[in-house]
Amino acid sequence: MTVEEAITTALNIKTFLSFFVEPESKDLTAMDMAVAALRVQLEDEKNEPLSVEVLRTMVGLPVWVQSPGVPEYGRWEIVEGVSEDGEALFLKNDFTCHEYGRVWLAYRRPPEKEESHGY
Repeated sequence: MTVEEAITTALNIKTFLSFFVEPESKDLTAMDMAVAALRVQLEDEKNEPLSVEVLRTMVGLPVWVQSPGVPEYGRWEIVEGVSEDGEALFLKNDFTCHEYGRVWLAYRRPPEKEESHGY
């Protein structure tokens, strides 16, 4: 079963349960939590370059940064913040990725060879 299929199944179960339990039921809350966790897992599996919005929520967390198409210079760094205009990603130890999205990309994990987004 894929993660997408698991999400669909969980939503179907929630719909079925809603005919038998109160709207505030812990069962329905549990299904909402399960679907949310599955959606996070789905996003993690995709390992697309992280958006500026996501990076803003990741202060203090590790990310893999690299230049598009140049994976040999990639490395793990800790997010310190993002500039207001979204053009710069600030990393621990005074390292800044200027022109984020063009010159630098950040990922949840190192991209596989076929995932490398060399644009």
